[in-house]
Amino acid sequence: MKIKITCGVLILLIICMIPAFAESLISVKTDANSYKEGETIVVSGEVSTVIQGTPVTMQLFNQGNLVDIAQITVAEDGSYSHTVRAEGPLWSKAGEYTIRASYGEGNIAETQFSFLPKTETSETSTFEVDAG
Repeated sequence: MKIKITCGVLILLIICMIPAFAESLISVKTDANSYKEGETIVVSGEVSTVIQGTPVTMQLFNQGNLVDIAQITVAEDGSYSHTVRAEGPLWSKAGEYTIRASYGEGNIAETQFSFLPKTETSETSTFEVDAG
């Protein structure tokens, strides 16, 4: 009987603790789901517990390659915001980009957006084959 009670209490403790670990202290989002070259991306979010003097570290990746990085000051209410201009030599590939925001130790949030660079016009060459 004592084992059943102990197991029941342990199961209840585990169930109660799962939501605590699932909650993140930080959130991150962008103002749109897709961007074109030259547009401004507004990255924002909130931290649930402000740690005085600790910035949010934002990293922006494309296919595992670091495109941009910034340290963002957190406001007293826990909010933060940063702008990124989608242009330059590291913005050459179309596709999904990932923003990773971290705060303190082990608090990480991510969001994705799609990016489309300007299309370059290229001359189309035609080849003639001499059948003779």
